[in-house]
Amino acid sequence: MLEDPGNGVIKVILAESLFAIGEYRYAARYLREALVDWEEFTLYQWSPAALYSNAEDFPARLQLLEKEAAENPEHLDLQLVLGYERFVHGDPDGAKGIFGTLSTSAPDEPTRKLSARFLGRIESLSTGENVVPPPGNPTGRFLKSLSLEALRALNMR
Repeated sequence: MLEDPGNGVIKVILAESLFAIGEYRYAARYLREALVDWEEFTLYQWSPAALYSNAEDFPARLQLLEKEAAENPEHLDLQLVLGYERFVHGDPDGAKGIFGTLSTSAPDEPTRKLSARFLGRIESLSTGENVVPPPGNPTGRFLKSLSLEALRALNMR
């Protein structure tokens, strides 16, 4: 990250790593940094579950986050990470309420902006808009390697 501090992919992977070890505050920080100006990100469907060597680890991690977020609804970092994880893992309906709340009530502009972008994407999906495949650039190829279709082919979801 020191060599390329503006690289959103590196920050997303770092956020996923922090989520995996329960460091939600830091995960939220790096998600904000990576995604606040990356407008195209919400167009892609991919799944960080491919990063886990044991596919069953992700649901257990998500369950821990859901429990903590339910117990601490005022903790915006927990809510942001939960909304993000639900969205990227194919549960936009589960993320919609979270992003709806954050887009209007988060105290900081980056969280409101990011949440509004995810909310807009969720609403466009509900109207039947298609998922856009990641572009052919290196970032897109990386995201495509973590696509939901690739995971299904591996029987990981």
